[in-house]
Amino acid sequence: MKNLLNNFYKKAERYFLENATVQELNVHAVQKGSAKSDFLEVQTESMQAQTLEVWKLALLLANDYQNPDKTMLQTLYNNLLLDNHLGSIIDSRILHSQRSPFKIIDNAGNEVEDLSELLERTWFEDFVRIALSNRFEGVKLIELYELDPFTKELSEVEEIPMAHFDAVRGIIKRRPDELHGWPYKEGQLANHYIQVGKDKDLGLLAKMAPVILSKKLGFGSWLDYVEKYGVGNLFITTDREDAGRLKQLVEAAKNFKASGFMVGRGNEKFEIKGGDAGNPANFDLLIDRANSEMSKRILGGSGITDEKSFVGSAEIQFRMAKDRYDSDRLLLKNVINQQLFPRLAKLSPVYTAFANHYFEWQEEPEDPAYLKDLVTGLAPHFELDIEELSQRLGVQILSQKNNATLPQPEEGDEKKKPRPNVKALLDEITAFYETHHDCGHDHFVEPTALDFGRWDALIDRIAKDLHEGRLKPEDLDSDAINATYSELNQAGRNGYGKDWVSFPGDGKGNLPNELKKNLYMFSGAKTYAMLEQLNGLLYDKDGKLRPYNEYEVFARKLNRQYNRNWLQAEWQTARTAAQMAQKWEGFQKTKDLFPNLEFRTVGDDRVREAHQDLHGIIKPIDDAFWAKYFPPLDWRCRCDAVPTAAGPKGKVPEGMPEPNFKGNVALDGEIFTKKGNFFKLLNSNQNAKRNMELMKLNAPYVKSPQNKKVEVSIFADQRDLKQNVESALKIADNLDIKVQIRAHLDTNIAKGFTNAEYYINGNLSDLKINFEENNYKAISNAFTAAKKQRLSSIVFDFTNSFKNLDTTRVASEMNKNLNSGKNSRYREFIFIYKNNVVLITRENILKNEMEAILKKLKSEP
Repeated sequence: MKNLLNNFYKKAERYFLENATVQELNVHAVQKGSAKSDFLEVQTESMQAQTLEVWKLALLLANDYQNPDKTMLQTLYNNLLLDNHLGSIIDSRILHSQRSPFKIIDNAGNEVEDLSELLERTWFEDFVRIALSNRFEGVKLIELYELDPFTKELSEVEEIPMAHFDAVRGIIKRRPDELHGWPYKEGQLANHYIQVGKDKDLGLLAKMAPVILSKKLGFGSWLDYVEKYGVGNLFITTDREDAGRLKQLVEAAKNFKASGFMVGRGNEKFEIKGGDAGNPANFDLLIDRANSEMSKRILGGSGITDEKSFVGSAEIQFRMAKDRYDSDRLLLKNVINQQLFPRLAKLSPVYTAFANHYFEWQEEPEDPAYLKDLVTGLAPHFELDIEELSQRLGVQILSQKNNATLPQPEEGDEKKKPRPNVKALLDEITAFYETHHDCGHDHFVEPTALDFGRWDALIDRIAKDLHEGRLKPEDLDSDAINATYSELNQAGRNGYGKDWVSFPGDGKGNLPNELKKNLYMFSGAKTYAMLEQLNGLLYDKDGKLRPYNEYEVFARKLNRQYNRNWLQAEWQTARTAAQMAQKWEGFQKTKDLFPNLEFRTVGDDRVREAHQDLHGIIKPIDDAFWAKYFPPLDWRCRCDAVPTAAGPKGKVPEGMPEPNFKGNVALDGEIFTKKGNFFKLLNSNQNAKRNMELMKLNAPYVKSPQNKKVEVSIFADQRDLKQNVESALKIADNLDIKVQIRAHLDTNIAKGFTNAEYYINGNLSDLKINFEENNYKAISNAFTAAKKQRLSSIVFDFTNSFKNLDTTRVASEMNKNLNSGKNSRYREFIFIYKNNVVLITRENILKNEMEAILKKLKSEP
């Protein structure tokens, strides 16, 4: 029986060895072997005080050419890291990378989420921490050995203490004093160990030790000072001369500092003198100076961690720290792609796919945690640049909350106008809708397909935000604006037809785009009115805040008014107006055949009397009559204008009432006039007006039919649009990346905002074009302009400026602007020459690859 089992086992083992993959064999070997960290004889470290003499000796031993010994250096470093300030700033450096989002991509650049999830483990955080510690403590050795027996995933990583490995010889030592050990750079162990840093690197702490030790000395001296002078000297006066009493007083004086009190007899007097000897603040100055020097070396500035920087210096210091963060992330990316992934692929079949995939950091803004604290502290006192914050944080900020009140225009250049009575305007709006929209022509139109359930949920959320103080009317609400616009835009599309979605890429603009802009701004103005009215319902007649359940009833009732009754009328008006706008464009094309238009009603008993009085009037197309009386003239108006060759006739009756929709939708480019009460109310509040201008950044984009990756905001600047679109199409075609041409804002309203034309790869960018012919120095001028715009990317289009582009001179001018840490904010540059396009990242620049990449601009297509 025993022989049968042995034979079966041998056959099974042979089958396994013949059919197992390399990764499976590695797993088997790992499980049978042992990590070398298990065999290290780690000694207990002494916690005695470290001195400059110890530092000098530790460096001398660590740099010994024949037998480097880092035992003393390891003890010194561990002692230095007990400093709270030092530990905090090192944690700040490392935590930034540990918390930065990343992705795993294939050769085509596509993210593979399943592989990303395999790194969302505690062992990977430990790996990042140890790898980045190389910056401070010198060369590091990381062990990859422990696999989970069930998942076959790596369960932990281990750091080999610096005293237990010799990087120059490439060996791991059981004891620090041994001359021989296990080789980890070659052979079987090479797949289980990763060295981070150069062989002789000792890290920043080797250079910072004197500063840190001086701080520790300062603390020790401070304690001595307190011991000697903190309470002052005790003087005892007594008229007793007997030795027994004098002995008691001496003993009591010795114990005074510990007990804090003494009991005397008779005429005995106790006095404390000399407690103000010297200035204890000098110790604080020394400690602060030491902390400042540490911060400068590790984070680039002295005020980042102790919350003592002001607006300007905080900005500079953050940028200094960001350069270090970027450098850390580049180091990690290279270590992970060049060392970790190849080893993981060999370590376990779970990680096989890492062999042909790559680690990449997600594009992210500058440190959001720092910016959050900065914004929180500055918002009540300073006007913040919304665009800059959007760029830094990676999210579009649409408005600024009123708890950080936006500054009003200063007296002088423009006198403040008294704000109209909000209630009066709201009453006029209500009267305008209730008086007119229900008595129009078309009472029997079926309700439009509005999503009332969507509105109920939206208003419930808004009501709760208003009730709990998280939202104020002037903040506006992007969801409500977008919901209103979505409905009205669909109505416009139904009325105008297929050309409603035409791409306005020629810079000449078009009528549908103008009408879309009007609908979007109207949606914002209406939303503000609704928020003001909802806000007015928060309090009862006695001025007390209503309970939420009571307030919710009022809010839902108002919702039905604004977003059911009124929105129905607006939807039908938008559809009819867009239809008439499309007709007007047709009239213009045929006016040589039909130079006149005739006003017509439907002719039934539901026609308004005022509209009936206009029936049959014929006027030339370009007559001023049509600038005022072109349908629709009111809610649900069914009137029409018909081209005719008949001669002009008729006139407007005297005493004719003003139409509610006075104007011409096509000539004005408006469906809802900007002179209406919704717009009057919005413009009466400077915060609301500014926030609505910023809301344009959230407005819809139209995709180019030539390349769907080029998108143009409906609020894009028409003046430069043609060239912006041409360059964007070249970028999208050549680089296969999305290019958005952004909204152009009125900076007189959105003060502090800078209009960058492009949004590419998560970066604000601007097109620099039409340089003076063959003037390479103009590249520097482009950097100057980009700095004012606070861009993180620049697009250079040299097509029209250089007949024979010299890429070497371009590289030279670029380097002049990028060397010595200048312009470190830029993440990438895009260059266009004729039909060639190249992208150069900051990583390419750091690797000195820019000139080689620029040469591709001269290649033949």
